[in-house]
Amino acid sequence: ASDVYKRQHELDLVADLATPHGLEAVVSRIHRFGASVRVELDGLEGAAARGEPVHYEALLPRERAIPLADGQRVRLVPTRLRVFRDEAA
Repeated sequence: ASDVYKRQHELDLVADLATPHGLEAVVSRIHRFGASVRVELDGLEGAAARGEPVHYEALLPRERAIPLADGQRVRLVPTRLRVFRDEAA
């Protein structure tokens, strides 16, 4: 078994839902401060589709933040992932 981790600044948000990459989520809250935008999202795929709440946060530089609105559906695309393998498995 393996665990995959991402940091909140290692995610991009894509408004094109037809893209085959990433996970679909809905924007639940947007925090704009200084040169950064922190976006809170609720997942719509995987465990979330089975009724288990999945929450994500993305931290973007303002120049990389697409125009967003609460309730908007987007795709979360990781720019970097880390995989940790369970050596005991």
